[in-house]
Amino acid sequence: MLRGRRRHCRGAPAARARRHHQAPGRPPSAHRCAPPRACSPTPEPHPFRGGLVNQYAPYATFVLRLAVGGVFLRHGLQKFHTGVAGVAAFLHGAGIPFATPTAAYLIAVETIGAVCVVLGILTRPVAALMVVNMVVAILAVVLPGGHTPELEGLLLAGALALVALGDGPLSVGIYFKKGQ
Repeated sequence: MLRGRRRHCRGAPAARARRHHQAPGRPPSAHRCAPPRACSPTPEPHPFRGGLVNQYAPYATFVLRLAVGGVFLRHGLQKFHTGVAGVAAFLHGAGIPFATPTAAYLIAVETIGAVCVVLGILTRPVAALMVVNMVVAILAVVLPGGHTPELEGLLLAGALALVALGDGPLSVGIYFKKGQ
């Protein structure tokens, strides 16, 4: 099957085919092409340009919520088991001011916020808090420590996408919206 532009006649370049089709005064019976069945068929629609993929595109938000929320939850549970004092000591050593309130903020966002994101409740505001979390983590801890921010960069991109996309159709949050 041909993809893209359709060739009208087999073996004839498109320009020559246009010339002999558009020649003034030439009757349709003087058509030099092969019979219509020899002409190329219209290409089939590409599966990624509509149809199958676009049918499931709204559910990509659900997969993104599971991935971003799952990773944040895993790291939040580590911080939860370390405790506010342990996380505050790490943050103080990294030079972050207000280490104790920041530690409580991190634990809350990475545990309660991650559960909210996975369930699809208040996804946009929680994802915005996650964006702030990742920007501070990259600028204050990862880059000064000489590390490369692969995981943090991916989590930042995922959280930004969730700020833009919101809950999606597979979420608990759609039941709390007005009018439904």
